[in-house]
Amino acid sequence: MADITSLIQNADGSYVEYYYLHTLRLHEWQNSDEMTQRPVFPGAVPFPNLRRLEIRHANPFGDDTPFRGNAATLESLSLSPSTSTDRILREYKIFTPGSHPKLHYVSIEGMPYSRPNIFKTEIEYLRFVLSIGPNAPVRTILDSLKGSTPQSILPMFGAYTCIQVLNLENFHLELWDTIALIKALPLLSDLRATFSVLGPRPDGVSEPELPAYVIANYYPMGKRFRCWCIEFETFELHVFREAVHCVLLLALVCPNFDYAAVPRGEREVVMAYMNEMIATDAFRPHASQLRRLLFGGRENQILSVDVAQAEYEEERARWS
Repeated sequence: MADITSLIQNADGSYVEYYYLHTLRLHEWQNSDEMTQRPVFPGAVPFPNLRRLEIRHANPFGDDTPFRGNAATLESLSLSPSTSTDRILREYKIFTPGSHPKLHYVSIEGMPYSRPNIFKTEIEYLRFVLSIGPNAPVRTILDSLKGSTPQSILPMFGAYTCIQVLNLENFHLELWDTIALIKALPLLSDLRATFSVLGPRPDGVSEPELPAYVIANYYPMGKRFRCWCIEFETFELHVFREAVHCVLLLALVCPNFDYAAVPRGEREVVMAYMNEMIATDAFRPHASQLRRLLFGGRENQILSVDVAQAEYEEERARWS
């Protein structure tokens, strides 16, 4: 605590200003989240031109000191979920619509089930993630959401329509969940999620009728959606076939969706299924449109989320 105080306050009580500081990393390690007495510095604006802020394990301040005066300059934010950080963000209302116009990268590292004393449920954790920088034009959400269902989390995204990049790496999505997600996020361009199954068909709609059904009910949607990086929980052939079916249906209603990233070793399998399905009566009328769709390996496709994270990691390497 003494170190933090000397960082912010001179011996005569005046506050220090680091006008040229652009990058700040704050780390606490031992019993950090259980600390109750944290220094506060009312009136201090020590980091007025901060661009990159990283807070690991807990916020060592008892107030919003590291966030003051830099809303107009902050570009990148990386946090570990913690009781202290969550309290500061909420109590001081740090992120409000339009408050951080340059914030383009938000990373939340640390899963709630590994820190059970912080969040009671994964849903509570997701609310925490979504509360940070809700107007940030590029976001990445890293979360397994174990035990959660699409019905329990998808409604939460409605208030964050500016999300462009979404990483729900181990969250299982069916076709209709994916459609609901893309509809809820009109600016979404890149999605990483695990494919589950195609899901039940609407009443009275046969499988060959699905292309006509989705076009009639959902076209056009997700005009900015372009890439789905598909994770697979299992590598059974019927799962690949259903994933291809799902991708083709999405391509019929999302005009710019043209890339599905799949594991390198499965590309030939999914391409074979794609060619087989496009030749069916259901998809043949749309063959020219669907031929633009590429199933590629992840090594050939750098998602926006990867670009943002790569840039951030490059900067972080310079700090070390």
